[in-house]
Amino acid sequence: MLITLGILFLTLVAGGPLVSGRSTAPEQTGTIQHNQLGPAATSKLYLPLISVPPSVILCNGKVYDGFTERLFVLKTSQDKNPNLRKVIRNCIFRNSTKRPITINDAQNVIIDGNTFENIRTNQPGVDVHAIDILCMDPCNINNVIINNNTFNNIGADGIQLGEGSRNIRNVIIQNNIFQGNEATGENGIDIKGVAGPIYILGNSLHGFRPCESPTSNPPGNQDCSGSGGQAMIIHAGDRSGSPSNIVLEGNRFYDSVSGLVIIENARNIVIRDNDIFDNLSVGLHINRASNVTIEGNRFSNNPENMIVKNCTNCIVK
Repeated sequence: MLITLGILFLTLVAGGPLVSGRSTAPEQTGTIQHNQLGPAATSKLYLPLISVPPSVILCNGKVYDGFTERLFVLKTSQDKNPNLRKVIRNCIFRNSTKRPITINDAQNVIIDGNTFENIRTNQPGVDVHAIDILCMDPCNINNVIINNNTFNNIGADGIQLGEGSRNIRNVIIQNNIFQGNEATGENGIDIKGVAGPIYILGNSLHGFRPCESPTSNPPGNQDCSGSGGQAMIIHAGDRSGSPSNIVLEGNRFYDSVSGLVIIENARNIVIRDNDIFDNLSVGLHINRASNVTIEGNRFSNNPENMIVKNCTNCIVK
């Protein structure tokens, strides 16, 4: 039995009352047909039916203002337990030099409805992400949903995946807002080496400009490691290797230097039904990639809508 990916996946995994600690209630199952999901559910992919496990509430409705230590570092035995949902929901993280959420080794995590604002070090060349899906060996990151969050004024990336190792699978990043500006921010989403699948669905990414650190060319004094102003980038990691098995669907990439950049031997990528517009340089840039499908995207008001080169088995529809 199959269910539609996207909003339905979130509904079945995150739906129902949340409880603190383990619950003895029976697991819930069910199916919804694709035409019941409404216009926001654009994905054409399918996953097996998911049951709803008990939940552990790590954060619900709290405000963390000016915190001086990393708040949530997921790597405990509880975090690794696939039979427990770990939930961070409706919280505010702001005005800090420390990373709010780090996922080192965890399964079945939901990060929903939170606000991340003014997370930056203010030290030249020293960056900080809002959510870092790091995966330092040995690790197993699986079944993570990041949904309905807002990222604004982040020193580095809103979400970064795969800096440590590539054992990262089944991550859905959906319906989030990422906003950059000239003074701060590297990328809304930065995907390095991952095994996948990774689903990027229905997000809005805009306002990203070059972020120049002391080691950039030209050098600068911003609190980042350096970026060319891409709203989203998919590229190899030094330790994690090349990214693979990524679907981008129904997103809006706009008002950045580049909307979406895919490079460095990325493979098995689907780019479908996205709006890419009002960028300063290029809407979609692909170089040194393989097995890429580009279909149904809408481009407007970019100096160059699409650059595709050195791409093996790339299909444009």
